[in-house]
Formats: sequence, structure tokens, C-alpha cells
Amino acid sequence: MFANYIKLAFKVLARKKFFTFISLFGTSFTLMVLMLIAAYLETQFGSNPPISDNQRLIFTPFLSQLYYENDTIKKRDTIDQNGRFVIDSTIQVKRRDEPSSVSMSGFSRRLLEQHFSHIDGVEAATFMSPHSTFDVYRNNSKMTIRTALIDVQYWKVFDFVFTEGRPINDMEIKNNARVAVVTEKLAKHYFGEADHCLGKEIGMDEKNYRIVGVVKPPRPSGEYINSDAFIPYTVYPEKNDPDDYFGAYMAIYKIRDGQDIQAVKRRIEQTGNKLPVLRPDQFNAIESKATTYRENFAQELIYDEDGSRAWRKVLLIMGGFIALFVILPVLNLVNLNISRVMERSSEIGVRKAFGAHTGNILFQFVFENIVQTLLGGIIGLILAIIAIYFINTSLVLDNVKLTVNITFFITCFLIAILFGIFSGLLPAWKMSRLPIVNALKQHKI
Repeated sequence: MFANYIKLAFKVLARKKFFTFISLFGTSFTLMVLMLIAAYLETQFGSNPPISDNQRLIFTPFLSQLYYENDTIKKRDTIDQNGRFVIDSTIQVKRRDEPSSVSMSGFSRRLLEQHFSHIDGVEAATFMSPHSTFDVYRNNSKMTIRTALIDVQYWKVFDFVFTEGRPINDMEIKNNARVAVVTEKLAKHYFGEADHCLGKEIGMDEKNYRIVGVVKPPRPSGEYINSDAFIPYTVYPEKNDPDDYFGAYMAIYKIRDGQDIQAVKRRIEQTGNKLPVLRPDQFNAIESKATTYRENFAQELIYDEDGSRAWRKVLLIMGGFIALFVILPVLNLVNLNISRVMERSSEIGVRKAFGAHTGNILFQFVFENIVQTLLGGIIGLILAIIAIYFINTSLVLDNVKLTVNITFFITCFLIAILFGIFSGLLPAWKMSRLPIVNALKQHKI
């Protein structure tokens, strides 16, 4: 039965080659874009080192000082006083929801160590600074090295894949040792090879750092992981006022298994809210917003102090884009498929006259459309693989690396199947309901 359906599907596709080409081109291009989107989302939200447990991460990148103004509202009521009605005027004080003044910056490391080190439900916490960059001249060419100041807990929060060596240890942190963990990419650019780099020195900011480890570059994006070199934070001690809250650091937490991430977020935020205000003449509140991995990703795309609101906006934009990109091609294919199916009305009439059920005819046309869509999907998959290669080699997405894996193939296969069903179901159902007499009146082309 299926063999006959497949043979019939290919014969139908071969009848009008130009029509088939147009359909396959529209299908393959649409599926290629959907596959690229699926590859990007899998890279960002899949279990990919060094953020394999991204569902357990909480980010606290900024500390804010705010000034909330108070509204005074007069309220008038008529009350009875000793049998005489009088007007009672009271004043209600209500804080406005939006601050009129905001000062936002990273944390000082001292503040994080003193107040944010011990949070219930946290397995590991790292306080790191991802913002240092150094220009280095090597072989008469300029290189810009992005450097992160990290602590020993950094390697417990993130699971980098080491190709050589080891992480920076606690003794090296305490002794202000000039050691570094570098990515394969930096090692190759700096030394000409990514192997056998242990013990070699790399110069940054007029200092030489001994390489103790080499890691694979991370696939996902994020300033907290996408550095070229990782060095001890003690090499660059803080020079700001010891009583100052602000600095260049951020806090990243990895919660324990089974913990309620929203409850841990609230504890972190409450810790910040309890801090005394530094300049009460200018501000009257302090806030430290905590976000999940997805919320932090959304905030990097759309600035919003509320991480959950930023994530909802990103979902709305992405969902609208995908829906628009899918609906328009599907409607176009539905229109083309209706024209194609109408040409076969005589065939449908003959089959129904010989006892074919509506379900048989419906299944046949949907099956044919799925075969056509799968062919377009194979072409789209090939185009997507080519596009991924050029995206990765041209560094269009910076360090983000899209890959083709089993999850990617399964996702693409399901996309192709659903695309074929949706674009073929309406014309197939319409023709399967056509009365025999009306079907036989049509001219066979």
C-alpha cells in the first residue's frame, strides 16, 4: 500500500516539473530558516558546555540605587461626630511604582563576599568580572584579548571542557599567581597551535601569564563565558573605597538539585534590598535583580529591569516571527496544492465511484504532500548545513557555534512532517468531500 502511494507521489511530482520546482524551493527555503532557528535555540538552551546545567543558574549582574517619590493623596469622608456630620480630610502616602532616579553598576567584590556568599539553596557561587580587554601585538599583528577575572568557584559553576591542563586552583588565587586558562582559539592565534601550550607564557597588560589549562571555546553566547583568557581576580585587586558597593563584578549562582529557583532568586534579591543606602540624600532604596538563564539571555536582547517580562517579550517576538514565517509559506502552498488537487478531480471521482472512502483519499493526498515536503526538507537540510558552515567560519554570531546533531535532525524531521501535514490537509480534505458527480464533471488535464 505504502509503496503504491510513494510511486504515485513521485509520478504526480513529475507531471509538472516547474510547479514542483516552485513548491520545493518555497518549502526548502522556509525549512532551512526554521532549521537555522532550531540550531541556534539548541545551541543557546541545550545542555552544551560550559553551561550544561543552565536551568540551575541564577545571574545577579547589577546593583541599583534608586529614588522613589511618594505621592500624597487627600481623602475626604463625611463622618458623624456627636450627632453632627462633618468632613474628615486625611492624607495618604503612597510610594510610586517607578523610580524617578536610578544609579546602576556592577558589584564590588568585597560586597559580594560579605553579603552574597551564603545563600540558602546554592551549590556554588562565583563572583567574576568579564569586562577586561587587552591589545596584544604578535607577529606584527594586533590581537584583542578578552579577559575574565575569576575565582576558584568559577570552575564549579561552569563545566568547561579542558583539552589540556587544569583549572586555576585556590592556592594560585590566594598567591596572586600570574597564571591563565586560555581557549583553543586564543592559543592557536597566539602560538600558532592549540596543542602543547602548557607552561608557555602569554603577555597581557605588560605582564606574563603562565598557561595552566586550555579549554574549548564555548558554543553558547554570554559575556560571562565568552572570554579568551581567564586569570585570577587577585592579580587586579580592587582600588575603590572599601565602603563602596559598586565595582566591576557580577554574581552567578548554581542552585542545588531540587531547589525552587524562584525562591532562591527572592533570597538573593532580599539580600540586596536589606543593604543600607549609601547616599540617602540622593537615593532611598537599593535593589539587586536576580534572573534565570533564560531571563538573562532575554535582557541581553531587550533591556528590561524585570527579567521575566523581558523573557515574555522575547518569546512574543520570536513566536510572532516564526508564526509569520511559517503561516505565509503554508498558505501559499495550500493555494498551490488546491490548484494541483483540482486537476485530479476526475481521478478522485473514479476512485470514489469504485468504493474508495473519504479517509483513503484524504490520507493519499496528505501522504503525497508529506513526501514532497520531505524532499524539500532534505534540500533545506543541505542548505542549512551549508549556511551553518558559513555562519561559523565567518563569525557572524561571534563565538556562537551552531552544530548539526541528533537533536537537530529530529527537530528538522518533525518540522518537515508538520509543515507537510498543515499545507496539505485543507486541500486534501476539500477534495475528499467532493461529490462523485461533481468530481467526474471536471476535465482531466
